[in-house]
Amino acid sequence: MRRFLSTQAFAPQRRGAHLQTAALRNTRTTVARASVARAAVARAAVARGLATNVGVTESDGHHPDAAEAARLTERAYLMPTYTATGARGGGTVFVRGKGATLTDSEGNECLDMAAGIAVNILGHSDEGVAAAVADQARRLQHVSNLYHTEPYARLAAKLSRSAPLLSSRGGGDAGGDGDGDGDGDGARVFFCNSGAEANEAAAKFSTLHAAEAEGRGGQGPARRRTNFVAFEGGFHGRTSGALALTHKPAIRAPFANMLMPEDRVRFAPFNDEEAAAALVDDTVAAVFVEPVQGEGGIHPPVINQNSCVCVCAC
Repeated sequence: MRRFLSTQAFAPQRRGAHLQTAALRNTRTTVARASVARAAVARAAVARGLATNVGVTESDGHHPDAAEAARLTERAYLMPTYTATGARGGGTVFVRGKGATLTDSEGNECLDMAAGIAVNILGHSDEGVAAAVADQARRLQHVSNLYHTEPYARLAAKLSRSAPLLSSRGGGDAGGDGDGDGDGDGARVFFCNSGAEANEAAAKFSTLHAAEAEGRGGQGPARRRTNFVAFEGGFHGRTSGALALTHKPAIRAPFANMLMPEDRVRFAPFNDEEAAAALVDDTVAAVFVEPVQGEGGIHPPVINQNSCVCVCAC
């Protein structure tokens, strides 16, 4: 299970932000040096044969040294982006899963409450999923979005028809206008590789939509609706656009020079509808809200989505 931490509201003055950024930079430099030292120790252990002799890539996970081999190999070769030591989940190494049950290297079972951060919603080792993946892998794999493929279009149609608030605009066919010819203006799909990319796309689409609604189509005089409202405690991704929408100072500060100006994004306390509404004016293109916060703590959402100008669930 994930550990939840509450995020305090933080709004430093510019000088304070610079000082905090410098402190974070020094801390990260120290951590980086320590990580290099730990990686060297781990590689030495790997060189002695602990990891390679076990054959961590081939092991079923029940060799007495398999878990330690996996931890050492990871520490030696993987960037420690999750913790300073590279350890996470108490050092647990999972080796199998079935349905909602996970089994670690020592044979202990536990209930998977995270589902790969809401990814494995059909459970582990699902026979139908495994068969479909194997069948497609034998038939055709990746050809990029430069070419047409039947599964690509079929999935887009299914997703569109599963979005009732959007597909109802056009009758529910793939194109959205109800006649089945695909030329409607109903729900359309944009495929992404991650949540961060989805949020980046949502920010772009909302600003383009605002420009078109203003009659400029992205051309002509400076756009009016180019700002965003987000919430404290939310996490929207680590790419520059998504990071700008994320409130947590420890994540934002080291990359402040790469983000959109601070006055472009306004943060409201989570679940404070009045505060959020007060931040929305005719310069705001979209409101970003993470209904169930993954890193902000346990806060049941009470935001009324119908009260927002534009809500992107992230």
